[in-house]
Amino acid sequence: MPRVAIAACPDYQDEHVAAAVAALFGALGEDLRAGPGERLLLKPNLLSAAAPERAATTHPAVFRAVAQALAARGAVLTYGDSPGIENTERVARVSGIAAAAEALGIPLAEFDTSEEVAFPEGRVLKHIYVAKGVLEADGLVNLPKFKTHALMTFTGAVKNLFGCIPGTLKAKEHVRHPNADDFGEMCVDLAAYLRPRLSVMDAVVGMEGNGPRSGAPRRIGLLLASADPVALDAVAGAIAGLPPSAVPTTRIGGETGLGTSDLDRIEAIYFRDPSDPAAAPETAPASRIARGLLVPDFRLPDAVHSTVRFVTTTGVRALRGFVLNRPTIDPARCSRCGACVRACPTEPKSLAADGPRDVPHYDYRTCIRCFCCQEMCPAGAIDVRKAPFGFLLGLKSRPRK
Repeated sequence: MPRVAIAACPDYQDEHVAAAVAALFGALGEDLRAGPGERLLLKPNLLSAAAPERAATTHPAVFRAVAQALAARGAVLTYGDSPGIENTERVARVSGIAAAAEALGIPLAEFDTSEEVAFPEGRVLKHIYVAKGVLEADGLVNLPKFKTHALMTFTGAVKNLFGCIPGTLKAKEHVRHPNADDFGEMCVDLAAYLRPRLSVMDAVVGMEGNGPRSGAPRRIGLLLASADPVALDAVAGAIAGLPPSAVPTTRIGGETGLGTSDLDRIEAIYFRDPSDPAAAPETAPASRIARGLLVPDFRLPDAVHSTVRFVTTTGVRALRGFVLNRPTIDPARCSRCGACVRACPTEPKSLAADGPRDVPHYDYRTCIRCFCCQEMCPAGAIDVRKAPFGFLLGLKSRPRK
């Protein structure tokens, strides 16, 4: 039975985070595979150049505590990620990760170049372009953030691994897999190839609403860890009020055997006070623990992406405007920075501006509804307009239970 360890963590003070990480590592025991001299890559969420309090990236205190715990076991560490459209070094600096890494002597791995690897076992990915820094490591430790996501509803351990594909190559995968289920299958294949040693999720302060960049910070007060990324996402999603079936990567990851998504078949170990070594943790099926930790009125993203694949085919694209939600730009909030245009993965672009100071406009005939534009908008100016007849295909609000 897979285990998910959960530790209460009220804030990002180093002593609180270190105590929580120590409790998680102690609970997982033999699930931790980090021997002396092993080269491990830390993969935080470095989505964009946002300060830690924005809750868009993994907090440096969590990065630091996990790194120190692994270094104490003799691991040799590097770190890296490939942001959507920004420079990795800048994102790491603004997010605070670079300073934490430099203080510990952890170098940035090579994420600008990639190598093609064969993966015949993949369902949709038979060949994968993976960042060189990932391939040069002996193993990967995944540090996702607890956040909503316009396309995938919730982003966690499995989705965070998408950053192991460098730069513009990620855009190609969005075009190749525009549907939420297709994209989920791609992410699950990638996770199956990478097989992270461990995933530690930063849920001290998560993000709700218009995630994964422009949502609102929401205090969750937890750190979670597991060697099974699907089980970790299933438990985190349940704490947000989402069943495993509502998150494509979690559902598909369970169906394909990448991990366990059935909450009754996951053992949860909950440390209510990790700073007190005499306090015994609560151990129970994850379904029971998650119910007790449920975040009340957690706001999900407005976007609900169709899982009905025929509406994305050429013959019936006219239906998309009636059944698929679409991104819209609020001119009052738009800063005219062009980030949405640069993030658009289609070729030619599905949105463009007439001039450098004009608000971009969409061509919804070619828009694949990947919501990369919303994901990368620094001003939070992109909302989702609900389709008038989406309910005909079951495109209603995500289930809460």
